[in-house]
Amino acid sequence: MMKSYTQQSLITVLGPIDGRSLGYTDAHSHLYIAPVAGGPADAPVLTDTEAIAEELTEYCHAGGGAIIDCQPTACGRDGLVLRDLSERTGIHVVAATGFHRRRYYPADEPLFQLSADEAATLFLDEIQNGLTETREADDPVYPGFIKIAAEATLEETPRPLLEAVCSVSRATGYAIEMHTEKERPSRTFWRSFWPRGLTGPSGFLPCRQATGLRAAQGVGRGRCDAGIRYFLPTQVRPGQQCLAVNRKDG
Repeated sequence: MMKSYTQQSLITVLGPIDGRSLGYTDAHSHLYIAPVAGGPADAPVLTDTEAIAEELTEYCHAGGGAIIDCQPTACGRDGLVLRDLSERTGIHVVAATGFHRRRYYPADEPLFQLSADEAATLFLDEIQNGLTETREADDPVYPGFIKIAAEATLEETPRPLLEAVCSVSRATGYAIEMHTEKERPSRTFWRSFWPRGLTGPSGFLPCRQATGLRAAQGVGRGRCDAGIRYFLPTQVRPGQQCLAVNRKDG
């Protein structure tokens, strides 16, 4: 069962640590993605653990300390693999509960048929009892944040799932990290859901904005004024530099 931790604690795949000890952190990556039965043929697959471990070791030698892994529930996540990679390389890895875009799931994925209460129960169960795929292990792996993903517009994104993550964030203080390729979905989410009490120690972290640096900085200032933590994309684009490159979409 989930234990009580201090506000500075962060749950990694190896257990709780003081979040201030993370070091340089890639805040949006996908380390390992298993094939999804019935999923789309063009869905990303990342299963070469030796190559992944090698890249993580290079990242560590370059000064990296942690990676936030954004592969959520039922679409190729494997918490046991993430834990093994963390143990082998010394990189802190934080796993996610939550949901991705529909395109990464089978057409009949039950997750998208859940009510808000049912989805909240699912996400909270993973926070309290460990990631579903790790339950058979003697020591399950626990998530450290909630990943969500917007479709092209917020109206196309399952509202019950959005309401569920808001409820779980309020109850646990877990951060919500939102994948979006455009500014509008995260801005609408912020305006619609922030007044519902997302005031935990971590809050709401929109990411993957493709609006340009100047626009993103302006939006970020407004959100920070409202108490929302904000970060720019981790992807390298021409003329940009960053510590780690996110290798896959999403």
